[in-house]
Amino acid sequence: MISAWDSLFPDADVFARSCAAASLAETGDKERRRRTEEATGAPMCPWNLRLFRQTFHGGRLLTRLVVRDRVAVLPWSKPDAGDVRVVEICPAATLREGEEISRGYKGAAVRHSSRRKTLLAHTRRKWHTDISSELARVVVADRGGDALDAVLAAVSTYHHAARLTAGQHAVVRSKADLMEGNIYAAGTATTLDPDSTYARWLKEFEALFNQVTDLVHKDDVFWQINAVGNESTVLNAHGGVVRDWIIHAYVWSSLVRIRALLDGTAKTLSLYHLLGELAAHAQHVLTRDRYVGMYPNRLREAGHRDFDRLAGVGKSTMPKKIVLRDRDMVKAAARTITNYTNQRITHLRKNPDDVPVSYNDIRRVIRDIDVLMRKYVLLLRAAGMQTLVPTIQSAWHQVFYEPWLEPSTPLPRYVPLDRFEDDE
Repeated sequence: MISAWDSLFPDADVFARSCAAASLAETGDKERRRRTEEATGAPMCPWNLRLFRQTFHGGRLLTRLVVRDRVAVLPWSKPDAGDVRVVEICPAATLREGEEISRGYKGAAVRHSSRRKTLLAHTRRKWHTDISSELARVVVADRGGDALDAVLAAVSTYHHAARLTAGQHAVVRSKADLMEGNIYAAGTATTLDPDSTYARWLKEFEALFNQVTDLVHKDDVFWQINAVGNESTVLNAHGGVVRDWIIHAYVWSSLVRIRALLDGTAKTLSLYHLLGELAAHAQHVLTRDRYVGMYPNRLREAGHRDFDRLAGVGKSTMPKKIVLRDRDMVKAAARTITNYTNQRITHLRKNPDDVPVSYNDIRRVIRDIDVLMRKYVLLLRAAGMQTLVPTIQSAWHQVFYEPWLEPSTPLPRYVPLDRFEDDE
């Protein structure tokens, strides 16, 4: 890819259009991020509107550097191939690796300068960085945040260089790396705290678990109501408006919830993002010892058997490829639904794809998400669940056996939209 850069992309606009078209055709998303961006939490893909020109000119520069004998451009070159090494870094990825959020530091307001000061102090503590008072004043005063980005870039470069010097090649050169490139953050191997990372994953997983539980619950309730509606002569004769409203509420809410759970855009909490992060750090966090340790002593053998079933017999850690396969399979299964939602519900495309979505399409994806979530309940909580559909304890079906109003009762008053006031 790098060696053919000039022939593939004569200018920045062609680069952006080509990448967006290829991404849309392959994934259904014009800005599908690279695996390295998903793994490190980098907020945007390289051909995003804010980045495509920098990426294009950076790529042109790399084509000239990669042929130099003294320059090793990673990951395409071997780390010891030259006296000078060139790596890709991302300040947001460095902050994420240091368990900070890359927001709120670019701007002229007091809150922005305060945020820059906080992030600079965090950088000093987290990576034991010696920053002079003069440089600190420059960083805090820089409204655009470029000075802080430069410090974070230097931190990432320094720590990566230190690992290479020590013989620790932080990133294995996979086929994806050689095709897409790789972001080198400050150093998972040296800065990742497995226990705090796992604790954060559990917190995020709990929020997603509640979302999925509510999704399957609403699905189950809808189909029970729909079954009653099919048998109701009154609803079939006079309830067209009511049934239409119920169906639209189910369909639209389900589609939006599925889209949110599988959202791959930056700065979102989604099942897609969490599985990507689990895959990136599985080797250090999702270990057999941690998993089996969640079982009582008398059940440790069962814990080993369960981990064998999840990770593979005898595996000491959860393989990254299994987690990525799980994530990509459910994303692919939902592609028709998410494309439909993006083009017709959350956004209105002028000429949407003419691909219908059926009730069964929706249910299949909900079922797949349910199965996936139960698998990761077992992996992260060591808890087995037959279903996420809750059992409703109240006698809620009674509403179908009694009229909502007596025949002689007039309809209750309500406020029509054209008479609605803010103080209602």
